Amino acid sequence: MNRHGDTASAFCFSAQQPFDPWALENAIGALQASFGRDLLRMKGLVEIQGHPSSPRVLHVVGHVASPPRLLDGWPEGINQSRLILIVAGPGRAAAATMVQTFLPDLIAFIPGSAGREAIA
Repeated sequence: MNRHGDTASAFCFSAQQPFDPWALENAIGALQASFGRDLLRMKGLVEIQGHPSSPRVLHVVGHVASPPRLLDGWPEGINQSRLILIVAGPGRAAAATMVQTFLPDLIAFIPGSAGREAIA
């Protein structure tokens, strides 16, 4: 069930491969340009190429991106990148495909699923 109602959708992703920093920046820019205020939130804990022991915390709302925060290490129980998008508006279904175009290693999953089953 989507707790954001009928006007917004949430998309959850994980990735076992580190992100190219430019691809991540381009994905964020494309989402901001395409969805603007309808990009209700993009948040994540991501590994950037070349920095495996220092994940970054991302937080984007609309056209505002907080500076990425660097952690000293991965939190206990987390060992791969995770990214969540919450998007509103009539074109919101395109957000998942758009972000995966820039970050093809993202795997969509259903939160709370026992095996983190991928979804198509």
